[in-house]
Amino acid sequence: MNRKSILLILTAAACLAAQGCTSRAWYAGFQAAQRQQCYKKISRDEVQQCLDRVSGVTYDDYKKAREDARRGDK
Repeated sequence: MNRKSILLILTAAACLAAQGCTSRAWYAGFQAAQRQQCYKKISRDEVQQCLDRVSGVTYDDYKKAREDARRGDK
């Protein structure tokens, strides 16, 4: 793991411990971690496709899909 990934994970853990983060902030943190994983791809095309997938889902889209899934489980 590189320093940026470790720092991101530690920041997320501290945020959880402090109970001060919103769901939107958590989502942004996880999205940033996913972007870091994208840069580990071999080709530029793979990196760009990965980044497009990660950036293609906004928090509002994620929240709506999550709420829809919860309603479907009941």
